[in-house]
Amino acid sequence: MKRKVFSLLIAVLGLFIAIAPFTVLQPCVMMEGAACNFLAKTALLIGIIITVIGIGGVFASDKKTSIIVGFIALAAGIVEALTPTVIGACDMPDMACRVKTVPGIYVASIAVIVFSLVLIVTELFSGRSGEDVR
Repeated sequence: MKRKVFSLLIAVLGLFIAIAPFTVLQPCVMMEGAACNFLAKTALLIGIIITVIGIGGVFASDKKTSIIVGFIALAAGIVEALTPTVIGACDMPDMACRVKTVPGIYVASIAVIVFSLVLIVTELFSGRSGEDVR
């Protein structure tokens, strides 16, 4: 049951990462070729990948698969957390991408990393190899 909960949380966070830069965490709309718009498009792609990984984890039936899902989600969360540093954002500190988009991506990515680590640790230290018994 724990693996399904953490996998579902990872999937929901991935969906948030994918959708938020185009809705509530939208970067500068007027600057189409700016780095912050590339940041939003990259977040969409990585967010979709994290969502698919999380959904896969919900349907994982054994311990090994769940651990693999956790490591893949961990790697995707780290990549997403590094995206604002690699791609960058606007230079002005009061622009929307610096105020909303980048911090939102950091928070959601760190949450994916934390839930992935919790999933991995709980699976590694659980005594059963199959689905959790209620």
